[in-house]
Amino acid sequence: MVDNCRPWLHKRVADGNYLGFLIETAGDDPLVVAGGGLLLLDWPPTHLDPQTTRGYILNVYVEPAHRQRGLARRVTEACLEACRARGIRVATLHSADAARGIYEKLGFAATNEMRLNL
Repeated sequence: MVDNCRPWLHKRVADGNYLGFLIETAGDDPLVVAGGGLLLLDWPPTHLDPQTTRGYILNVYVEPAHRQRGLARRVTEACLEACRARGIRVATLHSADAARGIYEKLGFAATNEMRLNL
């Protein structure tokens, strides 16, 4: 996966369509313990939202030893603030069952999305 993801990610970081957010420990030897990304998607305007960019939050992760401290929430809030700063009015994500409560408390609601793997 890393070999496939690296060129994709480098291109999107370079063109400004992927923003990464990291949280490090304090001290002389900081360690990244949480992070996530915001993918800016070109989206057709609709009658509900005339904006042509949507935010997709992905790869939110917290190291197991640092969970239950609000770090996933902080990463997600950073993604949402980046959306607001760009005038983006719609942000989506896919959640693991264990994390659903974090996102619901931030105002996310389940949608009727469907998928077909071809």
